[in-house]
Amino acid sequence: ISVPNTFCVWYTIAKPIMYSLKLYPYHDESSYSFLELENMMKSKGLNVIRSHGLQLFPHSFTGFNRIYPKWLARIFDSIESRAGPVNKVFAFAVICLGEKQ
Repeated sequence: ISVPNTFCVWYTIAKPIMYSLKLYPYHDESSYSFLELENMMKSKGLNVIRSHGLQLFPHSFTGFNRIYPKWLARIFDSIESRAGPVNKVFAFAVICLGEKQ
């Protein structure tokens, strides 16, 4: 399961702007923190196997990929892969893998 992260600052700021520029192709979404998503999954009888963050930086977010040069995106990817817990808390997406009990 992946959902937007409640604590992603750049997404909170960028989403209304992207909507107004008609660069956001998705419908309205609810945002959750890792704790909220994991607790929701557990309440539905799922074991959380793994959770992580995706897209600490906005370079690969819809529309933003036209702003950054590819060399800068590669630097962001490198930083993101080493960000550890920071990525999990502040990334754009909260991703949890679960299985039925």
